[in-house]
Amino acid sequence: MKDVEYIKQLEQVIIKFLEPLKGIPFPLAIKALTGFNVLTFESSDKQNKKLIDQLSKAAIQCGEKAYIEGIYTSRPNEAGNRIELYVIDAISCRGNS
Repeated sequence: MKDVEYIKQLEQVIIKFLEPLKGIPFPLAIKALTGFNVLTFESSDKQNKKLIDQLSKAAIQCGEKAYIEGIYTSRPNEAGNRIELYVIDAISCRGNS
């Protein structure tokens, strides 16, 4: 009888682990998952605005190039690996301009 109760408790714990986490602030989730902090930006800071503008331009360039050349993969989760090359290229180009 104890084994049945123990298994039911384990099932409940596993169900809780699998439930989507709600109400957790994004920076806290990223810190917990990766060990890295999320940087905050003040839009009034000129240096932050410059970086945001550069990243925005790189994102647009990346998206346009990926759209034109296409990303073909048999598995949807591999698309992230493929687009990474476009992101690196776009950021590298932004650093040189």
